Amino acid sequence: MINRRPRSNDVKRSRILFVILSVILISIITSCGGQKQNGEAVATVNGAPVLLKEFQKDLAIYANRNPDFKLDTKSVEDHLDMFIDKQLMIQEATKMGLAKDDRFLETIKRFWEQTLIRELINAKSMEWRDRLFVTEDEIQSHYQEIKSGAIPKPPLKDVHDEIKTSLLEQKKQKALEEWLKEARKGASIKVDARGLQRIFSNE
Repeated sequence: MINRRPRSNDVKRSRILFVILSVILISIITSCGGQKQNGEAVATVNGAPVLLKEFQKDLAIYANRNPDFKLDTKSVEDHLDMFIDKQLMIQEATKMGLAKDDRFLETIKRFWEQTLIRELINAKSMEWRDRLFVTEDEIQSHYQEIKSGAIPKPPLKDVHDEIKTSLLEQKKQKALEEWLKEARKGASIKVDARGLQRIFSNE
């Protein structure tokens, strides 16, 4: 089944989580008596500060991805230990020059491109949401197209939301394809056919 948890609940949960994190982390900073940097760092790793905001964000992401995560002083301290271990590994990898490795840079480039494209699609979806919708007639029509085999066709009420989501995603995909067509028309694109042929040669 599709998770249709209201967006407002996510926002409310994030705000509550942020407040709880602030209280717990401030208490940890006070009790540890370490370098505070005006309350902006929870620790330092070989002189490099672990900023409060950075750690809060990392912990909030972890908590949201793990519903069973119990937020208390010990769990925050354990997560800080993991965060410090991660920083130690990053520092060692940087010291070894791995950050300059071509394969690493290519991986970062691909990740950056994929993330940027995903953000663009999300932004476009927000633009299209006022004009992209699925009617009940479309859902009924799609339901009628579902063929019954050895297993009887499920009742419409059991697959209604899945059909609606599927049809909406199809409309988003079509809108994206149409946008790309228009983008190509307005762009200056030149393809080197001879250069392309070199893929098939031994040069």
